[in-house]
Amino acid sequence: MTAALATPWQTTDDMQRELARQARRAEVATGVLHDVGNALTSVNVALSMLLDAASDSRLAQLARAVELLNEHTGDIGSFLSDDPRGRRLLPYLGKVTARLQEEHQALSRELEEMRRPLDHIRTIIGIQQAQASSHSRLARCDLQAVVDNALRLDALSLERNAIEVVHEGTPACGVLTDEHKVVQILVNLLSNARKSVLASGRSDGRVTIRHGITPTGDHLIDVSDNGVGIAAEHLCRVFVFGFTTNGQGHGFGLHNSANLATELGGSLRVASAGPGQGATFTLEIPAPNAARAAVR
Repeated sequence: MTAALATPWQTTDDMQRELARQARRAEVATGVLHDVGNALTSVNVALSMLLDAASDSRLAQLARAVELLNEHTGDIGSFLSDDPRGRRLLPYLGKVTARLQEEHQALSRELEEMRRPLDHIRTIIGIQQAQASSHSRLARCDLQAVVDNALRLDALSLERNAIEVVHEGTPACGVLTDEHKVVQILVNLLSNARKSVLASGRSDGRVTIRHGITPTGDHLIDVSDNGVGIAAEHLCRVFVFGFTTNGQGHGFGLHNSANLATELGGSLRVASAGPGQGATFTLEIPAPNAARAAVR
């Protein structure tokens, strides 16, 4: 029996499905690159602060003090007790040592801050690998700790731009979800809020993040800013792939965040009173039963 040839409709239908699959793969890859780019921005800020600290180091003064001591190795005792420069040298070395200890502590803190976004990049890649192998990452976690983690990842950029951060929420708030996806979403929302505040040019920039529980057991996280706001005609388009009102943006972050929220079984929505009035993005994470159903 001769095999039946595919009809034009079947061929077209198969082609459309394949094109849709390829488009989704490209969309996911774009979202991953965007999130990695956000994390690398934090790395770059931390690196800039490290370079600033290194350029302002007191090592040169210490080297000069050692050089002065070497010049008097044959009469070190009389130099330290009789020479005016020698009498000032030991107290000076004490001050330089204290300053170098402060520098070391500051550099250690900056290196720790640099490590966080690098760990986040590894997590982003791990999430995509887990999704490719259909592994769920649902686990019970403390929502306040998740929010704190996201805030730490963007803390340097917010601090350097003198943007006030207000965090309000119920302490020790347990939730069953994929913690890393939630962090990805929040980092995107915080980055978006920071850029909105900077674009507004206001000196009292503020980002507020709140989290709580609805009567039905769902969890809500609001990320609000007092930035440029969103025009009414744009509210329905902010999550569309490629849409942006930011001349330097690409329109990938919010779209990818909305997709991640859907994967969690939840949703992401936005509200704004209009241009100049700031905006609030709300992530809804479903109650435990709904969260379990979302990954079946």
